[in-house]
Amino acid sequence: MADAPQRPAPAPFQLTFTPAVPELIRKLECSIALSTYQAGKLIFISAVDDERLIQLPRNFARPMALHARGGALALSTATTIELFVNDPRMAQAYPPQEATYDALYLPRRTYQTGRIDTHGLEWDENGLLWMVNTRFGCLATVSERFSFEPQWSPPFISDLAPEDR
Repeated sequence: MADAPQRPAPAPFQLTFTPAVPELIRKLECSIALSTYQAGKLIFISAVDDERLIQLPRNFARPMALHARGGALALSTATTIELFVNDPRMAQAYPPQEATYDALYLPRRTYQTGRIDTHGLEWDENGLLWMVNTRFGCLATVSERFSFEPQWSPPFISDLAPEDR
């Protein structure tokens, strides 16, 4: 009995889009960045031309919140907040597809937060990174000394504790 021909393994996810999307992204001169904690991916989607898109997925443990400001990008994961900075000079030589990318976000700092379930990130006008800390029911900022610095909680939160309230 002859062996059946081997089929390539399916991609971990597929990208489908309407024909107008590549042209729109190219005209806006932007990329789309999205996170999915179900698949454990941070995915960048960019237009190659008016008809094709390219995707660049990266693996993270439970990526959730994502926020960009200027040339910086912040990503919350299961136990960290990762900070990246764009270096367009490095993008042109990024393997395996040289001369494809115009931006490359390189890791620059990791904050160890523990399991605080960060579902939102935002830099304020002073450059301080805020987070929605759902495990402790508060708005907090990143900290050089602690998992987070609580800044505000709703009136029904009597004290900070890692529980659902």
